[in-house]
Amino acid sequence: MPPLNCLDTWGRETESGVPVEPKRRIFLLFEGENSEFDYFDALINLLNRRKLPKYLAVIPTKREGKDKGASNPKRLLAFAQDIRNAARGDAEAEERVCGEVSYEEGDEIVAIFDADIYKNSPDAYVALLDDFSKEDVATYVTYPSFELFLFLHIENGLDDWVLPHRTEIIENQKMPGSKRRFIERLFSDAVQCNPKKEGACARFANGYARACHEEGRINQETRSAIRVLTSNIGLLIGRLESS
Repeated sequence: MPPLNCLDTWGRETESGVPVEPKRRIFLLFEGENSEFDYFDALINLLNRRKLPKYLAVIPTKREGKDKGASNPKRLLAFAQDIRNAARGDAEAEERVCGEVSYEEGDEIVAIFDADIYKNSPDAYVALLDDFSKEDVATYVTYPSFELFLFLHIENGLDDWVLPHRTEIIENQKMPGSKRRFIERLFSDAVQCNPKKEGACARFANGYARACHEEGRINQETRSAIRVLTSNIGLLIGRLESS
């Protein structure tokens, strides 16, 4: 199976049933295997019921095959290039992207990833952001990980769970005898589910408005994310609502 599957979620019609084409598309590339995709898949369904975005088709992408578990943000750059090159008729890129690619000039590609892999390499992180910028790929980042944004969906999640453990979350070490890191374990304790499990994060999309509001209380600037509680996912959601 090709490593990248692009899922078209538009499907808008006029009242008489005539298909309506979006003015442009935005492709969402996720570093995470399940959490981010499941969340945004549910979010897009919620927005579509309200006929949002009005003019922008949101296309989440899901990694398959040997790339399904790849977690290096640099791979997202290669995927962005494949989407564009496949749409331009590049045969090798077409093989790496599942199905017909609807990308056209003027469409957007965004990358959503965790920054904790660069905890001890801030210069490499900034260089990565510059590489994304050169490829005209917008970046939406969480530090240390997507669980921080998920915490913002919980009533008093920031005050009761995140801020009291700020130091441990920023360090985000692996738990003794486990592959799970601190914030993942903390979030599991808070909501009694494993956020990495397929489908587990979809239910949190219902609380996106609270999360977007709470996000304004932490850092939203990507270039200063390292070792700072950071999320600008809510800014992306705001764009989708208003587009």
